[in-house]
Amino acid sequence: MVCGRLAEFVPVQLSGAHDARRAIVVSLLFIIGLSVPLSAALIVMLRRAYSLAPPLTAAMAGLASAAAAATLLNFFHPFDAALADLAVHAVAVLIVVAAAREVGRRTSQNSFARL
Repeated sequence: MVCGRLAEFVPVQLSGAHDARRAIVVSLLFIIGLSVPLSAALIVMLRRAYSLAPPLTAAMAGLASAAAAATLLNFFHPFDAALADLAVHAVAVLIVVAAAREVGRRTSQNSFARL
């Protein structure tokens, strides 16, 4: 039988509400923890790109890194698509996008943005 997810190979058995809450917190921290370095790298690369809207460019870098982190999380995530889990993923993505936008606004060295 072919397994579709790496979660089937992880020997952690989650049962009960306490373990579900712990898994949700772990997924939130995983998405944010993996997205921050990816966002920082993308913002550094895009910093001198002379975009017309540096905060929006940085926000898109944050969105791309949060999407990459959420995709990597799907390989070993113990739950499928519970409503609370989807809400936590959305909150994590919004936190990363908002933080990246703020960093992009503060670090913009673009002469077009100051006109």
